[in-house]
Amino acid sequence: MRLMKGIVLMMWCRYLPAVYDPSTKTLHVHPSTPLYLFAHRVKRLRTAPVSAPPAQAAKAQWRQERNDLGEAFGTRKAKAQIKSEERNKVNADAMQDAKGHLMETIGELQKEEEVTAPSDIIPTPNLETSDPSEVYPREAVIPNQEWSSIDVSQMLHTEDDKERIGYLPSRRSFWVQNKCRSVYNIKDKAAKKTQMKYLYYLSCLLQFLDFAPRLSKTAAAELTSKFPGVPQQILDGLITRFSEQSGRKHAVTEKTKAKLLSWICLLYLTLDGYSVEVGRIAKDLKMEPAKVATYYKQLGCNVKLATPAEREAQGITLAEAGQMRRAVMVAPVKFPKTKRRGPAQH
Repeated sequence: MRLMKGIVLMMWCRYLPAVYDPSTKTLHVHPSTPLYLFAHRVKRLRTAPVSAPPAQAAKAQWRQERNDLGEAFGTRKAKAQIKSEERNKVNADAMQDAKGHLMETIGELQKEEEVTAPSDIIPTPNLETSDPSEVYPREAVIPNQEWSSIDVSQMLHTEDDKERIGYLPSRRSFWVQNKCRSVYNIKDKAAKKTQMKYLYYLSCLLQFLDFAPRLSKTAAAELTSKFPGVPQQILDGLITRFSEQSGRKHAVTEKTKAKLLSWICLLYLTLDGYSVEVGRIAKDLKMEPAKVATYYKQLGCNVKLATPAEREAQGITLAEAGQMRRAVMVAPVKFPKTKRRGPAQH
């Protein structure tokens, strides 16, 4: 009964405004006032026209009036100019039919641009293979004529490591020296000979890299004496691919040096089973690891850190793992997207 009574009282409740006076400590209750709706108007717009003509339409009308005056009173040159403008004016209505076709074409072109092409400073890759060892065929790295000119018979028959290393054109690389010992211990004779020829060619590239700053100062007739023991076919190929002609001499430019380093990094990768430690290669080339990592990314390699499980198994920290990043060739090969700079801000 009490619940029903409370509900009835609530149905008859009303909210009223009240004002409290602190000085007299009294509360004045006022009956509810009616609700008024106001419309906001700007006085300055009362005299403005309801709709103003668009600026583009006014400009077109002015141009038409100017052309009419030109045709009536203008010179021959002015009249010819007016007729030329009329012929070249784009008809917007006629372009509506072609709009859809143009938009479809633009969409297709954008989709094609999403496919990233390989850099022009690397050998021509095989984009279809799923075998990492076939991404860069030997012919794309070392032409047949140069490959045939490499003779490693003395290196294969010599048992003394120091004497074997002495047959290499460049003997400053500790990586090459250690690899020369391990290649000699390969049991398969065919694989052993192939790896030794790759190693010899890498040594030729390293010698050419060391000589690059002096190439532009050396006459063509003296080049053979600067590369003792290097077959002429290989020397000619190196000069053709990794330098630019300047008069009667050649010079290694910034671009051709980047191309040379790409070839060198690829041969390190090939000789190490398509997985190399970036830090070791950078140390051998006396370069920053980040720069070497960039070359391997351009070749299509994945440059990654060791996983937490691998770091735990090897007993190394994250900082140490950063110095031991590996570049691994993957297939089918994918290349990094080229970063495009936006327009200059003025």
